[in-house]
Amino acid sequence: TVEGYKLGEIDWVFDTGSNDVIIVKESGGAEPREHLLPYVIDDVIKSVNLEMSLMVVDWDPEFIDS
Repeated sequence: TVEGYKLGEIDWVFDTGSNDVIIVKESGGAEPREHLLPYVIDDVIKSVNLEMSLMVVDWDPEFIDS
């Protein structure tokens, strides 16, 4: 996140019609959580660095979608 929290790794992306949604899975823990993030540039997705395999998002890690 923009605050430096690691949400997890991108598992997959799907199209909803209006915008893509990214499924991010946390690693570790007894029950790994999933985050569903809308792929909206500048609003949620702040930067993407393919060389570093890093995406920075503006997202609250406590917001659970599953």
